[in-house]
Parts: sequence; structure tokens; C-alpha cells
Amino acid sequence: ERMSSRLSSYAAETPRQLGMGRLIALGSILALALSFLTWPADSPLRQTALFSAMVMGLLQGYFALRVEFDIRVFRNWASRWRTGGDPATDLAEFDARIGRQARRVGSLRQELEMRSAGARRLLMLQTASAAAQLLFLAIALWP
Repeated sequence: ERMSSRLSSYAAETPRQLGMGRLIALGSILALALSFLTWPADSPLRQTALFSAMVMGLLQGYFALRVEFDIRVFRNWASRWRTGGDPATDLAEFDARIGRQARRVGSLRQELEMRSAGARRLLMLQTASAAAQLLFLAIALWP
């Protein structure tokens, strides 16, 4: 019971860490809209930069969906484990549902830490995609 409570607290922390992804996604959507509003550009360099900004915006959108999925998964786990759910069973069932081989790394805490690190890695990729999008948009809009 005590282990479930500690894992629940840890699982609840991950969505808080991933929450910035929503703000990044909103900014990216606004940048994507600006890209569409400035299309077609008057030079090949600007067209290429706008196209690249759009591609990075779509890539950011993919990562944003993955981050949002992880937020929901970790919130669900935290809620279940707070009310007495079995972390080992939940993690195994999740792996089975998504078709992933269960990877036992030692303790449940270590396994949850690996999963949380993977979710944060997706947030970093989302952030990098949004930054590249803004960079390409700035190049396209430079006078």
C-alpha cells in the first residue's frame, strides 16, 4: 500500500512536468496560422523557410499529441494507485494494450522513472520542433 502511494505521487508529478507542452502547442498553432497567412512568399528562400516552418509545426503537433497522451496515462495511473490499484498489473496491461513487450528494469519505481523520462524526452522533441518552426518562420518573415 505504501509503495502504491509513493508511485502514485511520482506518477502525479509527471503530468505537471509535461504541462508546458500545451502552451508550446498553442504557440505553434499560432505560428502555423501565421505561416499560412504569409503564403505564398515572394522568394524561393522565403517559400522554403515557410514550408519548413509548416513541416516543423506539424512535427510539433505529432509530439504534442504524444505528450498529451502521456499526461492522461500518468494521471490515470496516479489516480488508480492512490485508490489501491496495483502498479505492476497496470503497467503490464498498458504494455499489452499498446503491443509493447514488458521491460522490467528492476523495481517498479525504476520502471516508472524510465517511462517518465521517455515522456519528458517527447516534450523536449516537441519543444525543439516548435523552436525550429519559429526559427524558420523568422527567416521567412525577415525583411
